[in-house]
Amino acid sequence: PDDYAPIAYRLQFFDLLIDQHIIRSNLMKKPSIPVFEYDFYVSYSPQDISFADNVKDKLEKSWSDNRKALRIHTRFQDINPDISWQDTIYDTISKSVRVIIILTPSYLQCSACKEQFNIALCVNQKSKWNLLAPLYIINIPDLPTYITLVQYIDCRKDIDSSLSTAITQCCQWQQQSEDKLELINDPSEKAAVKYNYDLFVSYCHENSDYAQAMVKMMKIVDEEANIFFDIQQLKTGTTWQKELYEAIDGSQSLLAIVTPSYTKSKVCYEEFSLALALELERSVHEQNRFHFASVIIGNPDDIPSLFKRPSTAICEESKFSTTFARKICLGLQVQQHLQDFPIKKDVHAQTLDDVLTKWRKSEVTKISKEIIAELEKMPKYGSSSSKKTIMKGLLCTKQSPIASSISKFSSSSSGETKANPLQKSVHIAIMNAQSEQDLALTVKDILLQLRSKISITLVQEPKIEEQTHHRLKILDEVDMAVILLSPRYLQSPKLVEELHMMLFRQRTNPQRCVFFPIIIYELPKEPIYFRLLNCRYSCIDAFWDKFHDKGRLRSSINRVFRGMTMRNHLVLICACFHIIRFLANDAQETFDILLNMDKINNYEEDIKATETKLQQAKIT
Repeated sequence: PDDYAPIAYRLQFFDLLIDQHIIRSNLMKKPSIPVFEYDFYVSYSPQDISFADNVKDKLEKSWSDNRKALRIHTRFQDINPDISWQDTIYDTISKSVRVIIILTPSYLQCSACKEQFNIALCVNQKSKWNLLAPLYIINIPDLPTYITLVQYIDCRKDIDSSLSTAITQCCQWQQQSEDKLELINDPSEKAAVKYNYDLFVSYCHENSDYAQAMVKMMKIVDEEANIFFDIQQLKTGTTWQKELYEAIDGSQSLLAIVTPSYTKSKVCYEEFSLALALELERSVHEQNRFHFASVIIGNPDDIPSLFKRPSTAICEESKFSTTFARKICLGLQVQQHLQDFPIKKDVHAQTLDDVLTKWRKSEVTKISKEIIAELEKMPKYGSSSSKKTIMKGLLCTKQSPIASSISKFSSSSSGETKANPLQKSVHIAIMNAQSEQDLALTVKDILLQLRSKISITLVQEPKIEEQTHHRLKILDEVDMAVILLSPRYLQSPKLVEELHMMLFRQRTNPQRCVFFPIIIYELPKEPIYFRLLNCRYSCIDAFWDKFHDKGRLRSSINRVFRGMTMRNHLVLICACFHIIRFLANDAQETFDILLNMDKINNYEEDIKATETKLQQAKIT
């Protein structure tokens, strides 16, 4: 412990030790074998009864297990306020092996259907298998995020034939997996699943022919290679975004098949960024090294420089052949065998955390210096000053950069008044683990002092299933989610699932910030994507300590935020100021989900070049 290790941090560490003890105890327990009453639970809208009957008929025709009769629950379970209807639906779904969802516009217009889906998500958290089997039958214009993230079977083209294929797959899976169905003893087990792949193939679905050729050749070169190829490994009912991220983290190598379509895909860009980070992270490891290979297929002039690497292989579309594929696969095999050989470490090489900390410092410096300078000039408050008065003096004086920046939001450069986005009420969700509740309340207080017309909802880890039913709707509609990241947060499958909801929303809304993470405590090394989130503010960064003095600034802020370190004060104040700027659309930028190491390095080189020019100008 040092000056910046408060009681809250020690309590956090103590809680983590308790959690680890509980997890170890649970892992020693024998797996729970569920007792099922139904093989399939069919969730559908009453308006889609014809689809439900069709699914039932196809299930009965595809069921080939002569050992037992097929058990299907097709009776529509409505919301009945006279009984404990949630418990009834939960009990029925928890006694079903698989929940088939018939996705249509009518399904999302039915309150009972949405409750069934949400309850099925809760039950799925306690299952070691994928409970959900959504069948996407009729196009839905605005599919909710929490449904989009679940891998569904697309039956929109040639519905009858697609349904037959999907139902056959469901029956085959169930009959093959029936003896392997277990319940988890602790929810964190599901959050801690680790993958072990030799190769992850990253490609755009428009160019799937190239990917399939590479996978086929890799199996010829090394028939025992464990390859992640999404159309084979992404199973129905999985959370596909989380699965992709963690599969890359659990791979020894990645092959990026770069085409013009690949460079336009946001998901492909994220996979590329993860590979860059893993290459840097594992470059200092004697074991578990990561090999990142890429091939450009087509004209390299059509590929942005961000996707060009020194060792990239290039092949014209017309010249792509099995010979070229074999050459690439043999190179990958050689690199995998080199894993067993030691490498010479560069003791001066930057680690991933070094690069991320340096980037955060440069980003924070842009906005924090003016706030901190203003805080240092604030008048001294007496010990009797109320929290509200001190907060107002800290953040809302007319001379403060916050007030001046907010005033800019309501006027254009020509001096004409324009609509201020913050004049209307906006909705913010603060997502946190129970252990960070005090920090969440602090962030809420700061934001409300900055702008009164803000509606804030605290979204903490649910203690019981009944608390989760309306959370998904809230997160699908909020203007921004502020996420307080900590090891405790990442241990909760529910909170991680909701974090992925906000990541997906950010991907589909890149021109505005809807996802604002703040790192509270040091995050685990794996999976790596949590550390790679586009996060400017981290309470673990020591450079914040240089932004304060030991005089009245520290004592005044301590009157406002008792029990917190000086570093945390500054991080949260600056973060909240940044949140207000983003809500007011003051920041003109595109918001990526994950940070890209090459983009960060290019940014740093630009800064150095600018500083050099300024220095030369001064000399002149």
